Amino acid sequence: MAGMHTLGHTGMRITQDLYKTSVFILAFMVMAWSPFFGGPRLFSFLLALTGIGLLWKQRNAVWRQPAVRRLAIIFLLLGTPILLSLPGSYDFKGTLVVAGLLVLFFPMGVALVDVFRDTQLRERLALWITVLLIVWVIDGLVQFIFGRDLLGIPIYSARRVVGIFGDNTHFGIYLATLTPLLALTLLRHSRFLAAIAIILTAVVVMLTGIRHAWVMFVLACALMLFTYPFRHRVLALGTAAGIACLAIAVSFSPVVKTKLSKTVSSFEWSYEGIDNVLSRRLQLWDTATRMANAHPLTGVGVQAFRDAYQYYERKPSPYKKSIGAHVNHAHHAYFSVLGESGYVGLLGLLAIWVVIIRWYISIPRKQRRQTLPYAMCLLVAMFPLNAQPILYSGWWFPVLLLLTALMLAALDDIPAETDTIRQQPRNPRRDTEK
Repeated sequence: MAGMHTLGHTGMRITQDLYKTSVFILAFMVMAWSPFFGGPRLFSFLLALTGIGLLWKQRNAVWRQPAVRRLAIIFLLLGTPILLSLPGSYDFKGTLVVAGLLVLFFPMGVALVDVFRDTQLRERLALWITVLLIVWVIDGLVQFIFGRDLLGIPIYSARRVVGIFGDNTHFGIYLATLTPLLALTLLRHSRFLAAIAIILTAVVVMLTGIRHAWVMFVLACALMLFTYPFRHRVLALGTAAGIACLAIAVSFSPVVKTKLSKTVSSFEWSYEGIDNVLSRRLQLWDTATRMANAHPLTGVGVQAFRDAYQYYERKPSPYKKSIGAHVNHAHHAYFSVLGESGYVGLLGLLAIWVVIIRWYISIPRKQRRQTLPYAMCLLVAMFPLNAQPILYSGWWFPVLLLLTALMLAALDDIPAETDTIRQQPRNPRRDTEK
């Protein structure tokens, strides 16, 4: 009988380890596969299936986790405006697809939160992602110096560095967003390495030629200097040196020269001047506001910005003239949400920040430190005084969800040996036999 109990315990342990390992690998692949075809979609789907299984088998124990309940609140604040916008959506099918995907993303988040409450696993994932980012930075430098990266991907026109991401502009956004995770993880091992990483990342982000990625990176550095003002002065020196290295990027990169020249020379305190510096985005944001004013409770429908744009623009968009295509989104997460789901959607998005701050304040100071890398990344990604990618996109939302899940897991941190999800009740008979 004792042998049977031992075999059962061993089998359960193997199953638990396999589950954690699988979620760990899938979580890493959400980030690692982002530059390639399909992006993180496949691995997000597999994580969602894992989360569905977890909710089915362990639903009572899962819902007892504070982190899962907090995740549910965030999804409720995101999902309710989407459902409200569905009946009158200019793109009913598109809104319905987003609503369905959000239902799938919730169990994905549950699986991530459940596994990464384990401090060791969470820190190990942060280290793996840090190594990945270092490889990306090196790859970007190789591409700029030799014209092709380590996989043979050529540099973009005007010597814009795109790294392993190829024909899109996601590279700079990823690097800038994840800079706090990179730097704060390396700080645990070496201040010198952290400083070097900041310098090289600064150069590569600048060479991507994406101005809102530049703003993201500067914000990331400012947050780190504010959080670690005295203990890590090497980080401050590294950041300053990295910013100084931007002069080198300006000297050798035509796209950086052009962007900086346009930003500085064409700026004036007028609507047209600011709109020009912002690449004509003021018109997009104005149109999104007009959508919300016309439909304050529902907006024009999530994912329907493109279909509704022509009915609310004040004048023909320069985007359509320059690229011969429709305007797909507002190039700003908050204005996109405002236009597509009205003031209810915007209030829901702002409410998420309010509850996150409340949760952060409510935990001990030691635990707050554990949340900082992920919280800073989210703040950089969603900083309102900057342009951002569209929120509900297949390449970006899984990354934001991963960072959110890691942050919530850190808020609900537990030692590995006290994981209650798969703990079985004690067997009195077994205790007697012992």
